[in-house]
Amino acid sequence: MSTPDNIAHLKDEILQLISSDLNPLRERYHYGDYDLQNFVSWQPIVLIIGNYSAGKSTFINELLNQDIQRTGQAPTDDCFTVISYQSHPHKEVVEERDGRVLLGDHSLPFRRLKSQGERFLSHFRSKKVHAEILRNLVLIDTPGMLDSISEKDRGYHYQEVIGELASIADLVILIFDAHKAGTVRESYQSLRTTLPKATMEDRVLFVLNRVDECQNLDDLMRVHGALCWNLSQMTGRKDIPRIYLTFSPPRGELTHIKDSLLRDYLKEMAHQKKQLIHQILDVPRKRIDHLATYLDIHAQRMLQFICAYEAWSGFKRQSRYVLAQWITLSAALVGTAFIMMMTSAQAFSSMISWLMMIVGVGLMMRSWLNHKFFARSKKHFLNNMESFVTVNSQYEKDHWNHIAPTIKQVIRKKDHLLPHRKQIRMHKKDLKDICERVDFLRHNISSFSLDHTQNLSDHTLNLKLHEESQTYSNTQKKMTQIIKTQIGILNTESAESKHQPSS
Repeated sequence: MSTPDNIAHLKDEILQLISSDLNPLRERYHYGDYDLQNFVSWQPIVLIIGNYSAGKSTFINELLNQDIQRTGQAPTDDCFTVISYQSHPHKEVVEERDGRVLLGDHSLPFRRLKSQGERFLSHFRSKKVHAEILRNLVLIDTPGMLDSISEKDRGYHYQEVIGELASIADLVILIFDAHKAGTVRESYQSLRTTLPKATMEDRVLFVLNRVDECQNLDDLMRVHGALCWNLSQMTGRKDIPRIYLTFSPPRGELTHIKDSLLRDYLKEMAHQKKQLIHQILDVPRKRIDHLATYLDIHAQRMLQFICAYEAWSGFKRQSRYVLAQWITLSAALVGTAFIMMMTSAQAFSSMISWLMMIVGVGLMMRSWLNHKFFARSKKHFLNNMESFVTVNSQYEKDHWNHIAPTIKQVIRKKDHLLPHRKQIRMHKKDLKDICERVDFLRHNISSFSLDHTQNLSDHTLNLKLHEESQTYSNTQKKMTQIIKTQIGILNTESAESKHQPSS
């Protein structure tokens, strides 16, 4: 069986595990109100976000080799656009439809965006384009991030939409431009809060675009340094992620750059755009690994769900036992005292009526005590739930922090709908088996090499790794030569200035 066939087989198995094993448990334990399979059954998704006029639309047009998105210096496109493949042979034909078509299809992963309201729906659309790169992936273009317009003025919650789309995307490309190196307020919120909650760090790529518009190489270094500093502040990370330098010069030439050093440097950096495109083309291969990660994350979180419910079931059973002991002891004391008072023969005739009245009052008191006692017991458990659930590693702690509020809400409102302890133990074992199966699938996925999966992307756009690596290895040598030449020119000019007579 070939490598693409193996990948297709593993993908089908992961989807089968989600649909047949995880989804029933999700419904049984009220783990979210959405179908887990809807978020992974569609094509790989590449989400492109960034500041306004950062070059997102231009980058997409170059990628598709067509003028699909409007471009301009000012904010030109305020819509979320899902760009997918159509089989129509004519490139000039673009099928554009309202985004409600995507929201109405329950097999697609956009269902939860309906909560954003009608204002958002008017800014959500789909385009189908005949471009080979779209055979195996979907592009999502987004409105530019702004600094002068608040989220409330948009009519929908921009950050929530970005978070929803990032959670289903296999790759997120965040584009900055050389004129606004990360200073926009919405980009700060996205990097600081939205993206860390919605996706993994390794799925976010940073791009500094329009670097050919810098005045000289020193200007470019200042812009790059400013972006690095801003990213360290926005992400809270000590290490600076890689930043791809890209540009789209007019007519594909750099003749408009007057500074020779900057022009030579950009010629050497042109391969970074190819590497960025290669990262996009590699998304179908990474998709299978992301599916395994998705399955593992939800299996681990659902296992913690079940462990928390098991702890609550045990605590509730122990509380009921303690309450029963106290009621039994109280009833025994009251009954003994009553019998001692009614030992005379004259009072024996009325003892039965008194006893029935006491039993009735006792049952009402038991119901009242049961309600109050368990209300206080549940409150105590929810306030100290972390002490009842074992969390061993930082990996488990991260998942626990994410799902603990949902667990508390389900126990507080849907306690009577939870399964019995025997079923909980059985489901716990099933989830552990799923986690072991995920580990086995990951081992198989790791054996797939990049070269064996070229045909998952368009062969006309797929870049050769050995050519890129050769270009990258020669970059340092060529840049060293350029710098040496510039130093020689500066030394010559300095020597000539010393020999010139002073006026």
